[in-house]
Amino acid sequence: MKKYFFIAIIVVAVFILVSSSEKILVTPQLATATSSWVEYRNNPIIKYKDVLPDILWNDPSVIKEGDTYKMWLSGGDPSADELEIKIYYAISRDGINWSINKDPVLSPSEGTWDGASIEVPTVLRVGNTYHMYYAANNAKVYEANYSIGHATSNDGISWTKDPNNPIIKPQPDPLKWGFYTTSEPAVAYFKNKFYLYYVSAKSNYPEPGSPFGIMVATSKDGSTFTDNQIAHTLTPSYDSTKYRGYSTPAAYVKNGVVYLYYQVVYDPDGWEPVAISSAKSTDGIYFQEVETNIFTKGGGDWKDHSVGQPTVLQDGKSIKMWFAGQTGTFGFSNFGYGIGYATKQ
Repeated sequence: MKKYFFIAIIVVAVFILVSSSEKILVTPQLATATSSWVEYRNNPIIKYKDVLPDILWNDPSVIKEGDTYKMWLSGGDPSADELEIKIYYAISRDGINWSINKDPVLSPSEGTWDGASIEVPTVLRVGNTYHMYYAANNAKVYEANYSIGHATSNDGISWTKDPNNPIIKPQPDPLKWGFYTTSEPAVAYFKNKFYLYYVSAKSNYPEPGSPFGIMVATSKDGSTFTDNQIAHTLTPSYDSTKYRGYSTPAAYVKNGVVYLYYQVVYDPDGWEPVAISSAKSTDGIYFQEVETNIFTKGGGDWKDHSVGQPTVLQDGKSIKMWFAGQTGTFGFSNFGYGIGYATKQ
């Protein structure tokens, strides 16, 4: 018998098929966060099957223009035999109540490198142009290697894919960072350059497991990226024999400092998103951890099973975060998945 567990996996498939005989993980004991983040009392604000039947919403990316919040998010059907994920668009006046457009704004292109799934959008406006970076693959299976694409738009709704796509893809050396998959992008415009953060891996040979970390590449035009290097890996806050690494970053710039928020992944042999933490950098390349365990899984609420996929922005004197959470197991009555909201003064 097979069963589905929703896992925010680094290869960016929203769903993974696993055997019922796989080990059961023991939830790690995580230190309580000391930050002043306040979670919205009625989370999640966007739920599984909202607006469209059978669509699970994930991977939010939010910006604010004037008095309007704009969100791009992934949507896909977890019960489908073939994995197909698209990117949708939503707007809000308060960051809590969202109107999601039923029509996707970016979809797979049949027969190309992104012919199966397009997901994990990150959007930034520079001048009059919106830039979207996204993860994609061309295999409609529940595990696949991903590369990163780029698209541009004048309005954030009608997008043109970059002819240079994929702009970042895995390199072949398993002993170097950038192996296996390049996925889950985040972008910041810093010092007149695009800083693209993304997740990848390397082999831990001869030890078992493959650690995952956050890499960075830079570009002057937003299309051609160079200087790919590792930017942030597991710190001593997390035991490397028990934790897989960091994934799904979000980036923003404030007062000459780049901040990254990301999910912490437990289990070196599997994939269990258990917390959201943050780090900062004055050069956009090397990061120092700032907050650990801002939000954690467990507690019996809407994020009891997993927590991650943050997006963060500075809004006046507040920092605002949208992030994903899961409770229960897909296919059972206790399953729930959604996007939540939190603020920090």
